[in-house]
Amino acid sequence: MKKFILFSLLLMLCACKGIVAGDLSEKRSRLYEVGNEDDYCKNNPKRCINGVPW
Repeated sequence: MKKFILFSLLLMLCACKGIVAGDLSEKRSRLYEVGNEDDYCKNNPKRCINGVPW
């Protein structure tokens, strides 16, 4: 049982090797930036509450 747990932990560690924190693909970064537009609340005041779009 201990070997199985150690092996699964090793597999999880190897699976996370290529991931960089904060590095988003182009498609994901466009989706992330949709709600972070500065002029969105100026253009759509009914869609914002205290400057936060909903």
